[in-house]
Amino acid sequence: NTTHYREKIVYRCVMASADGRPPAEGVAFQSREELRKQRDLEEARKSGLLPAEKDEEGRDINPHIPQYIAKAPWYLNQDHPSLKHQRFKDEARSSIDGWYKRGVAVAAPTKFRPGACVNCGAMTHSAKDCTERPRKLGAKWTKEDLKPDEVLSELPPDLEWDGKRDAWGGYNPDHYSLVVRDYELAEVERKRRKQTELQEQLREAKSRRKKRILRHKIRKLKEFEAEEEDDVDSDSDSGDSDSDSDSECEGGSGDEDSRIRDFDKTNAVVGSKDDRTRTTTRNLRIREDTAKYLYNLDSNSAFYDPKTRSMRENPLRHLKEDEQKMFRGDNKSRHTDDAVEVAKVELFAWEAYKHGTNVHFQAMPTQLEKVYNEHLDKKEAVVEGRKNVLLDKYGGKDHLDVPKELLFSQTEAYVEYGRDGKPKKSRDRPLAISKYEEDVLLKNHSSVWGSWYDLERGVWGFGCCRVTLKTGECTQSTAKSSAGDV
Repeated sequence: NTTHYREKIVYRCVMASADGRPPAEGVAFQSREELRKQRDLEEARKSGLLPAEKDEEGRDINPHIPQYIAKAPWYLNQDHPSLKHQRFKDEARSSIDGWYKRGVAVAAPTKFRPGACVNCGAMTHSAKDCTERPRKLGAKWTKEDLKPDEVLSELPPDLEWDGKRDAWGGYNPDHYSLVVRDYELAEVERKRRKQTELQEQLREAKSRRKKRILRHKIRKLKEFEAEEEDDVDSDSDSGDSDSDSDSECEGGSGDEDSRIRDFDKTNAVVGSKDDRTRTTTRNLRIREDTAKYLYNLDSNSAFYDPKTRSMRENPLRHLKEDEQKMFRGDNKSRHTDDAVEVAKVELFAWEAYKHGTNVHFQAMPTQLEKVYNEHLDKKEAVVEGRKNVLLDKYGGKDHLDVPKELLFSQTEAYVEYGRDGKPKKSRDRPLAISKYEEDVLLKNHSSVWGSWYDLERGVWGFGCCRVTLKTGECTQSTAKSSAGDV
């Protein structure tokens, strides 16, 4: 009994190590001899002495496959050799067109059914979940306007996470043909309007051309009439002249006409899109001004860049200094007209941008000009307000309005002018007129008050006797008179 019990334990361990479960109640007991035969059979199949084991479909089972893989789990109740439990099971998937139905029309009930919604009469929801407008008397009591049941369809159960959240699920691609048709109709309408607009522009251009030709004819007719009047006047003035002079006049007028025609060739219209804005070639540059590249025709003189129209050096360097004033340089134009004002505006744009104002000199010139003008107005208002505060506090407003008699008055200073109209240079500087009395000698002094300054005490005095008291007598003259008396 003990030996039999031990063999049973070993058998259970072998079976547990083979498929991970204890042997079932219906499994026959295998002795050691049977196990050894089974082991020898497996070794013969692995060595190729015996054919491989077949499954239920007639396919060979590789004998080198481990037993824990080849044997099916116990809960599958598989009593024959097979690898079906290890193969991939191709599950049935729903097609891409599978989706729940939308907009299905259901017939409305004719009478109220028990358990239906009290408000609308549908069986698929309760009165708490009803989306209809709450009625004063529900369908349960009125038995009127009963609503049909909603079609509650669920998504296919085999859909995965992405399939359940597909934004295009249930969309019919055939419906996109309606969108394409709308765009095609819009394109046809756009082309029709464009064609109508082009035809209208063509008609307007033709009418403008006809008007321009008519104005040109009228202008030519007026010029011709004016020329005829001039010819009549000239014939009346020169009626007594002989035939030779007449022929000479005709020849001269022909030459004049040819010169006028040649001159008109230089008056070619440049960019004349409108008759009101006509620009000719003779107006592009002032003919009296000599071009900078014509000052010095020497090839080794100052270089002229035709692209930027700039000349860095002085072409008149070989002349005297007095004769070089003809060429001022390109920087002369940068300090004339509105160039200085433009520089001020650009500097204001930089400072304003630093302080948080969104302005730009090149990107927003109109806005910058408006902000700059507002800044000037505010600055002028601040200066004027400060000036008014000072005038109210200290007075002196009557001195601001200077009378014209003082503005246009004559001066006593003697000035000599040269032939060029400029005052001559003289070493004698005119003295400024003081509001105090001048050349007045007080208290027998021979010099005026303030002609001497005491550096030690820092006071003014007389230069004759060095007395610092303005009302004091001259000590020098007193000493002289006392000496004369003695």
